[in-house]
Amino acid sequence: METLTLLYNKLITIKLENGDSFIVREGNKGFLINYKNKWYQLVPSGITEIINKKETKKQFDMFFIHYHKITKLLISDKEPALKYWNRLSLKERRKAYANVKPYLMSLPTYNGTKPIKKARTYLRDKDFNNEFKSSKPKYSTKLPSSKMFK
Repeated sequence: METLTLLYNKLITIKLENGDSFIVREGNKGFLINYKNKWYQLVPSGITEIINKKETKKQFDMFFIHYHKITKLLISDKEPALKYWNRLSLKERRKAYANVKPYLMSLPTYNGTKPIKKARTYLRDKDFNNEFKSSKPKYSTKLPSSKMFK
């Protein structure tokens, strides 16, 4: 197997045996790969698709509205929440959106209230990765039919 040494921000095109090719670039966030006109980032857990900033903002707005609608918390700390949203992979973003209601339902009740975290803390602590007691949800965890969550 051949090892490539890339110079910072230099593009290298690699041809595959089947005739396809891809471009590799080393940037400030690691290796970027362009395959069939889509950019991917090489991360420790594998390869993740890079979504442009406009799509990321749309996804975040959908999540932020959804979170506050489900939790009934007053909207606050939008910019800090966006900072943590930008650190999540696409898979984690899907999970964060889908697990808002299971997260809320899993919280204990103290004196008639639940200790609900703000959206930024929910994202920072990655509470969407927790195991939830509900074996069969009575609600839809299906994401909105939007091209940005495909």
